[in-house]
Amino acid sequence: MKILVLSVGVVASLAGLAGSAAVAAECAADTRNLLANRNCGFAQDIEGWTGVHEESASHERTDGDPAKGALAGTDRQGSLRLQAPCIPVKPDTDYRIAVRLRIASGDLYVCGYTIFQGDDAACENASEPLVADARPPKTSWQQMSGETRTGATARSVQLRLECSGEQGFRMLFDDVVFAAK
Repeated sequence: MKILVLSVGVVASLAGLAGSAAVAAECAADTRNLLANRNCGFAQDIEGWTGVHEESASHERTDGDPAKGALAGTDRQGSLRLQAPCIPVKPDTDYRIAVRLRIASGDLYVCGYTIFQGDDAACENASEPLVADARPPKTSWQQMSGETRTGATARSVQLRLECSGEQGFRMLFDDVVFAAK
């Protein structure tokens, strides 16, 4: 697999990345979702999810898909990176990824996810890109999904939701899945 890095600062589409199996109606109902018990649907709050640098992350109570509650992110000088809790994984294992997203306001170029894998259980060494996907977002909810396989020494992954656009945008994310196949 080859990774293409866009000049706008977002790791973009992975060559050969295709749509994956259908995602459960809600991320918490997916018994294979490693984020199911780690606030994948943002129904009550965004605990465990943070901005990577000074990006603003907040809870959107009145919006979401399929249920109310979403992770809202506001850019920092035209870029946004929000980070999920550390996820322990098995090496050489197939996983599927899914996230629902939509533009809340502003002009965006591209949005998506990047997953970093590490050889430790705490994501402290999660610096090797595992998989990424990005595309122009819409103002209506859309789902991005993909598949990947962890490396031979992987013990954890760190998911980042990333966007790039004109300064002042706001993006919503919901129903995040990282599940064993």
